[in-house]
Amino acid sequence: TDGDITVSAGNLVIGTAGKGIDFSNQASPAAGMTSELLDRYEEGTFTPAVTFGGNSASLAYTHRAGAYTRIGRSVTVTMSFLLSAKGSSTGSAKVTGLPFTVGDNLGSTALEASASLSIYNNMASLTDSNLSAAAIHSETYLQFYYNPAGANEATEGNFTDTSDVRLTITYFV
Repeated sequence: TDGDITVSAGNLVIGTAGKGIDFSNQASPAAGMTSELLDRYEEGTFTPAVTFGGNSASLAYTHRAGAYTRIGRSVTVTMSFLLSAKGSSTGSAKVTGLPFTVGDNLGSTALEASASLSIYNNMASLTDSNLSAAAIHSETYLQFYYNPAGANEATEGNFTDTSDVRLTITYFV
């Protein structure tokens, strides 16, 4: 009678795909607003994989893990890996296996979001530089870069047999 819905036992289930919680009656939406429908929530795990030049020959891990939360179009990923052997592949360093394809939301660049690296240890040739990672639109991987100004792609030469990386990134699908 008061207009509120209370679920005192069980879950509130949205029974039709593409439907959700509609916030369109809010006052003064922001300029450029494209949707006021919250239509997705998901949590899960995934297994990240390091590649050099798109390959991972003889690469081995001591540990690797990934977890994600998706709310609407926003995906937040946390992952870590510790190598036990970087293998024999060469080329550009990436971590593959993101749970969702990165959207092309910025239009003017392939780099859609930057990761926050909380730890990177046992790296080679990075003593005066800063390692970073970026989500690339239309892909399911992160590209590693190092400074100055994130201008250089990291390669197998920047990693060792015991490289340890932990990062978090939020990107849009």
